[in-house]
Amino acid sequence: MTTVPTTAPAAPESAFGAFRRRFGRQRLAVLTAAVLGLIVVVALLAPWITPQDPNAQTLMDRLAAPGPRHLLGADDLGRDVLSRMVVATRETLWAGALATAVSMVFGLPFGLLAGYLRGWADAVLSRIADALMAIPPLLFAMAIVAVLGRGVTNAMIAIGVVTAPRFFRVARSVALVIREETYIEAARSIGCPTGRIVRTHVLPNMLSPLIVQVSVTMGFAILFEAGLSFLGLGVQPPDASWGSMLQRSTQFAAQAPWLVLLPGLAILVTVLAFNTVGDAVRDSVGRENRRLV
Repeated sequence: MTTVPTTAPAAPESAFGAFRRRFGRQRLAVLTAAVLGLIVVVALLAPWITPQDPNAQTLMDRLAAPGPRHLLGADDLGRDVLSRMVVATRETLWAGALATAVSMVFGLPFGLLAGYLRGWADAVLSRIADALMAIPPLLFAMAIVAVLGRGVTNAMIAIGVVTAPRFFRVARSVALVIREETYIEAARSIGCPTGRIVRTHVLPNMLSPLIVQVSVTMGFAILFEAGLSFLGLGVQPPDASWGSMLQRSTQFAAQAPWLVLLPGLAILVTVLAFNTVGDAVRDSVGRENRRLV
């Protein structure tokens, strides 16, 4: 009598494994994520990897072209452009992260309350969110800066407040779907507190759409920080951000075009990278979560 060999059934693929497999198939997304990771590393290590003092002025090198002494050239005050680009990366990403964090703090908890509790709480909070969505973010930030004074912190707090409805809508939509699930009804029937239900059942289901919204909001905030700094309302001299570097270099565009191209290209690549990674994450989440993204 022969024994027929049997194979054990394959272990079910984890949610993270499925996400990694789908994400890995998108070559552009993988490349973009690598570029974004490099930008983040540069921002974190900025104080230690700048080749020269970013604020040191050498007037003899004014508007010097890229070369051995200044790899990316020098600006109108003879400051090393590469060093200023590196520290500007840190300043720009910090501004974007601050605006995104403020947006999450204001939008996420209120969205959960509105979606889970429904009723008058949903009606009132949704109308407030609609009102904030109607305010142009740049004008709102300019008004806040006019009242509180110039500076990237004030500007990014304003941007974070006015973009909070984005996180509000994500949290509300997830809570509206999850609250109707049978396991939520079972948890309520045994007297499980609302806070525990939200913490253990609603929040974990929000991770995928939340990552997407964070990446999109980061790109949005970086773009607006550049706009505010270009107008002189964001990062103040002698500190550097890509927007402030772009503003100062426009008058020398004909003599030293690299002064305009470098910060402009950095803004373009970073914003596109955040948006591309966000789209890739959305496309890579499981089908059961895709309707929430």
